[in-house]
Amino acid sequence: MEPDLAIEPFAADTPELLAAARVYYMVWGEVDGLSYVDAVTNISRHSRYPAFRGLLARSGADGPVLGMVYGHTSRPGQWWHDRVAPTLPPEYADWLDDCLVVVELAVRGSYRRRGVGRALLREILRDRPEARAALSTERDNAAGRALYAAEGWQTLVASMRFAPGTPEYLILGCSLG
Repeated sequence: MEPDLAIEPFAADTPELLAAARVYYMVWGEVDGLSYVDAVTNISRHSRYPAFRGLLARSGADGPVLGMVYGHTSRPGQWWHDRVAPTLPPEYADWLDDCLVVVELAVRGSYRRRGVGRALLREILRDRPEARAALSTERDNAAGRALYAAEGWQTLVASMRFAPGTPEYLILGCSLG
């Protein structure tokens, strides 16, 4: 684990939100043409969703930002919810009804496999009002899949694409509380 890891919240229209967008952009680059400005816009929009929670991990109280995570309560009408809900098998059909969606988890490359992602994931799940959580991760994200499996996440959907020609994703879930 990263020694002296400090986790702090971020919210809409704060410098910390801009730091979260920088980490997201540094980790994912221009995925599908996403720019830094797009990252700021997307995170800002999501920060206004129900029960939003955003977190940054720093090396010490004033150190560099090492990673970020954010999520919110999933609701019909949200982009992710409306694409995932129809793919859920019957035994998980109501999973998104009372659910935190973990939208993004990103850790800067040189800080991976040092406990930063695990600390962020555990913290975002702590004291949530929802009964369950869900997220999507690319099928070929071996490190992410290993983290989620070690933390008790289960596969809800083994393969889906958010759009034709895009990578395959898994939809994972875990019970909260």
